[in-house]
Amino acid sequence: MSDVCTAMSLLIKSFSKYAGREGDPHTLSKAELKELLHNELGELLKDTANKGAVDLIFKDLDTNKDNSVDFNEYGRMIFCLTGCATNTSLAKSRGSEGSPPFMSINTCYLLYRNKHLKSCTLK
Repeated sequence: MSDVCTAMSLLIKSFSKYAGREGDPHTLSKAELKELLHNELGELLKDTANKGAVDLIFKDLDTNKDNSVDFNEYGRMIFCLTGCATNTSLAKSRGSEGSPPFMSINTCYLLYRNKHLKSCTLK
């Protein structure tokens, strides 16, 4: 399997691992999202356990305001965080100061979304 197909499979597996623990197996509740962020992205991002940071991201991701995050909304977050990580890695490889190795999750997500993609909408 190609690297991209493997990555896609792992994203689906990660989402499914946390979705539905509190109900609908096709969505993440705020608590499930917080657990996913902490367990799956805690190595790269700091304050994944910060309730305020998770609240901001959850509110922004929940575009249809159903108080849950579906796979498409989750994908938006992954896309934004990957973009932020890519920009951070590129800045470091060029020898610039760039961002610290461990960024605040809400800073990383919101700055990337606002600066680079406005809404991080995948179309």
